[in-house]
Amino acid sequence: MEEEQAREDTDFGVTQYQQADNESNLVIQTDPKHILKRIERILGRLYQNEQGEWVKDKNVKPMINREGLNSLMVDAEGVINQNTIMSNLNEKEISRIILALGDTLITKLLVGSEDWDIEDKDIETILFTIVNMAYIALKRGYGEGERRFLKTSVRSHEMIRINPNQPEQMTGGGQAPSGKKSFWGKIFN
Repeated sequence: MEEEQAREDTDFGVTQYQQADNESNLVIQTDPKHILKRIERILGRLYQNEQGEWVKDKNVKPMINREGLNSLMVDAEGVINQNTIMSNLNEKEISRIILALGDTLITKLLVGSEDWDIEDKDIETILFTIVNMAYIALKRGYGEGERRFLKTSVRSHEMIRINPNQPEQMTGGGQAPSGKKSFWGKIFN
């Protein structure tokens, strides 16, 4: 009886919990929130203490105050998001997006530098931190790069799910053994 229940709790050798974890990990990998948090930590001049918490050094002034940071992060989030990472961008589109972001940030930094407590020496660092991270995020969407990676990962995962001992017998196209498309198969095919 217990052996029968154990078999029911697995999906072709992979437990449902492992399957959910694998699919969750794929979704997490495409989520650029960690990039946005890193920008905030850099511009806020935060450091990681011994407990692993990000804290502010009382002796170090942030590059920009909270109001200014919030304003710039709106623009950064417009570019650094899951939609752009999962896009199929070409080099020209990436260049246009980065130039538009750079122009917007330059204008905001020059107009708001006094109100946002920005020192002249930090303007360039603020600009390049955001623009460079946005560029790298956009490159993940270049030529379906991230989507192609996920398709490969999902197909490999499904091959293992269908027959963990003989992955070459996958039904293909994101098909589950029942002939229905899996969640990921519906998205990528």
